[in-house]
Amino acid sequence: MSLYRQVKTHAALLGLAMALSALAACSSGSDPTPVPPTTPAPTVPLIVTRIVTPRPTYTPLPTPTLNYDMNPVAGEWILRYDVTITASALADRLRYTAAADLSVNLDGSITGGGYFTPNITDSPCNAQVTENAPLAFTIEGTTRPEGSAVWADVRLLPDDPHQAEAYTVLCPDYNDVRAHSGPVLWPALIALNRLEWSFALESGQAFTFSADLSQDATNATGGLLDAEVRLSRN
Repeated sequence: MSLYRQVKTHAALLGLAMALSALAACSSGSDPTPVPPTTPAPTVPLIVTRIVTPRPTYTPLPTPTLNYDMNPVAGEWILRYDVTITASALADRLRYTAAADLSVNLDGSITGGGYFTPNITDSPCNAQVTENAPLAFTIEGTTRPEGSAVWADVRLLPDDPHQAEAYTVLCPDYNDVRAHSGPVLWPALIALNRLEWSFALESGQAFTFSADLSQDATNATGGLLDAEVRLSRN
């Protein structure tokens, strides 16, 4: 055999051996396809079930049944209250006016409110109200039958029964200067028990009363009080 053919034969055998070795390695090794990483299963959040009790349904209280007819008097009324104090230690004349709204309801209740506005005069001096806050009050009451009429029992409730009233009186010669800061009206009406009234619900009624405030030792100004209360339909 020639040298050329020997070399060629050896080369072929070497290639065959390498191919067999590669084949054996492939057959004995692991799968060359990479296995994708395992994705963990998603975590399911814990579901909390809350049972909410619904709010109770509001049921209004039934209107009480009265044994008398409220329809003729139910509605809006006006209570006017005028008070005048004369010959006091403070001034010739202190005047308070109020117009209070009254609501007479079908259930027999009465609600409302208003305020007194003060005014002061003293001739020939210059008298002024130096505190303009009104003397406010609310009204509460009930109705009742009396004969063929419907009557009202009402009470005035001052927002502040100790509310101070401020006044100054300056006379022309400047030798007489008077000043006052303190409650006047509410203590007088409370002492006279004139914050409670009973009247038939009939428009046009009027009530008057008078009192000597100097008889009350706790009154700071004294004087003579005259008042009128009037009721009218709004």
